[in-house]
Amino acid sequence: SGSVRIGGGATGSRLEIYNAGVGAGASAYAHFTTGDSGNGSADGFLVGYDASNQTYIWNYENTAIILGVNNAQIGGFNTVGLGIGGGHVPTAALDAAASTTARASMRVRSGAAPTSPNDGALWYDGTDLKFRIGALTKTVAWQA
Repeated sequence: SGSVRIGGGATGSRLEIYNAGVGAGASAYAHFTTGDSGNGSADGFLVGYDASNQTYIWNYENTAIILGVNNAQIGGFNTVGLGIGGGHVPTAALDAAASTTARASMRVRSGAAPTSPNDGALWYDGTDLKFRIGALTKTVAWQA
């Protein structure tokens, strides 16, 4: 009723776990498919790394990949971008959920100023919120 591949041999269409060696030129992956495409590779998803040690989480479908903790969605990503903070579909490259009375949409933790910030960079130095625009660093400071 289905197929499984672990290691070498013919490709499996429903579950495939493969390791092509260790070291340079190696690749390894776990490939899970629904088997509805008929070819075992154009549906489902893959988790693994390639010969250049790049790690992949790959979805062959045109659907989002959802991240969750404790049976609740905390984010996900699709072809548009990365969504964080709840059960919403991202509509921008980075899409944070709306703030609530329990939490803010985003927090920038205190740290050191970047040595060479690019335009669009944002950071908080513990006192002021700073951002880089037009090759200049601007400060947003609280005035009582």
